[in-house]
Amino acid sequence: MKRKLFVFSLAVAILAVFASGQAPYKLPPKEVIDILDAPPFPRAVPSPRGDLMLLADYEAMPRISDLAQPLLRLGGMRITPRTNGRQQLMFHTALSLVSLRDGKTRKVTLPEAVKMGFPQWSSDGRWIAFARYKEDGAELWVVDATTAEARQLTPAILNSVLGLGFGWLPDSRHLIVNTIVEGRGNPPQAPAVPVGPVIEESYGKVSKVATFQDLLKSPYDDSLFESYATSQLTEVDAADGATRKIGQPGIYVFADPSPDGNYLLVRRVKKPFSHSVPVFGFPRALEVWDKDGGLIKVLAELPAAEEVPMNGVPTGPRSPEWQPLRPSTLVWVEALDDGDPEKEGAFRDRLLALAAPFSSDPQEVQKIRHRYWGLEWLAAPAEALVSEYDWKRR
Repeated sequence: MKRKLFVFSLAVAILAVFASGQAPYKLPPKEVIDILDAPPFPRAVPSPRGDLMLLADYEAMPRISDLAQPLLRLGGMRITPRTNGRQQLMFHTALSLVSLRDGKTRKVTLPEAVKMGFPQWSSDGRWIAFARYKEDGAELWVVDATTAEARQLTPAILNSVLGLGFGWLPDSRHLIVNTIVEGRGNPPQAPAVPVGPVIEESYGKVSKVATFQDLLKSPYDDSLFESYATSQLTEVDAADGATRKIGQPGIYVFADPSPDGNYLLVRRVKKPFSHSVPVFGFPRALEVWDKDGGLIKVLAELPAAEEVPMNGVPTGPRSPEWQPLRPSTLVWVEALDDGDPEKEGAFRDRLLALAAPFSSDPQEVQKIRHRYWGLEWLAAPAEALVSEYDWKRR
C-alpha cells in the first residue's frame, strides 16, 4: 500500500510540473554571459575618397525574438514575411565616422534600438545608405557623411527577397531600390481544400541533380513566392527623397546600372517556376534597359537549370557585368563544352563583349582553357585578370 501511494504521489508531482507551463530559458553564470554578450569590434569600411572610416557596430549574438520570427521556405530561400526580405540574424546597431586625417570621431545620430542592414557608401563618399528593419517592414535610410546626420528616405516598402534591396547609381546621388508593389494587398491564403493533386511528371530523361532544401512544392508555394519576390524598381534621390518608377513590376534578381548611367542590366525571373532547383536556377531573361525602363535588347532567354551536369554550368550567357572603365560595355561568359566537365575539349569557356548601342553581334574576347571563375579589372580600360579553375584537380 505504501508503494502504491508513493507512485501516485510521484505521478501527481510530474503532472504538476507540466501544468505549470513552459519553463523559461536557463542562463549560464554571469561570466559566461559577459563573454558572449561582449560587443565585437565594429566593422570598418573606408570611404571611396579615403578620408573617412565608417565603423558599424553589430550584435554579437542573434536575439531569440529574431530567431522566432515566422519564416517562409520558398525557392531555396528563407523569407521573413514581416520585413519582406531574406532571413536576417545579424543587425547593425550604431554607426560612427572617423576622420583618417586627424582621428576625430563623429557618432551618427540614430533612432533608439535601431536595427540596420550593412551600410553602403556612394561611389563619391558623400552618402551612406542602409536598410532599417522595423516590425512593419524595412525602410531605406541615408547618412550625409559631411554632417553625420541620418534620415529616412522611404517608408517600410523595401523588398530584399532577392538581394540587398537597393544600390547606388553612378551619379552618387540616386539609388535604385526594389520596393514592394503598391497596392499588393494581403499575401495569398492557403486553400482550405486542395483543388487537386500535386503532379510531378517524368519525361524519360536521366540527369544527375543535386538535392536542395526549401524548394517550391505546390501552386500555393508558387503564388506565395511570386507575391513576396515581385518588386517595383524605383529611383530615389538621396538629397530630397524624390522617387521615380522604372519599368513595370517584376521578379528582379538584379538591375545593375552601366558606368555612364544610361543603361540597366536586368536579370528577370520568369514562369513557370521550377520545383527542382532554387530561385537562381529558375527560368530567367537577361535584358538591357534604358534608364527609364525601356527594353533595348534581350541578351538571352534561359530555361530552368534543371539538367545542368554535376560540377558543370548552364549553357548560354552567364556572369554578365559592365566593364568598369568603359561607358556601357557588357562582358559575359559562355560554355564551349555544353557546360559538361566530362566532355573533352581544348577550351571550356569563352569571354564575350558587347558595347552600346547593343545592335551588333557580341565579340569574342578570349577562350578560356578551364572553367571561368571571375574577372578582376585593372587600371587600364581594357585589361583584367581572368580566373579559372578545374574541379577535378581543385
